[in-house]
Amino acid sequence: MVLCEVHIIKITFSAKCQVRHCRICKLVKKTHQLPSRNIIGRRIREARLKSKPPVSQDDLAGRLAAKGIILDQTAISRIERQERYLMDYEVSAIAKCLKVSVGWLHGEK
Repeated sequence: MVLCEVHIIKITFSAKCQVRHCRICKLVKKTHQLPSRNIIGRRIREARLKSKPPVSQDDLAGRLAAKGIILDQTAISRIERQERYLMDYEVSAIAKCLKVSVGWLHGEK
């Protein structure tokens, strides 16, 4: 068992397998206990609303779709409420769409 700040736990699955007497063990992140799932959600909202003119969540979703990133309005809302993780390529695309740097989204000045 491994414990760290994201509470990685060892889970044992007993499943029918090709090999006799096989046990499949996997390390799974236990993340439902974390209070927030990203650190940039508030900054995304701030950048979106400070844009001239302000960018709606639907508008941001459309801009991202034009770049090949499929996030709907609900996903953007969950990101801003810090309830959804972001992939690095999503962060980069959001920063470009909002004309801010990735560093700024992470709290740099």
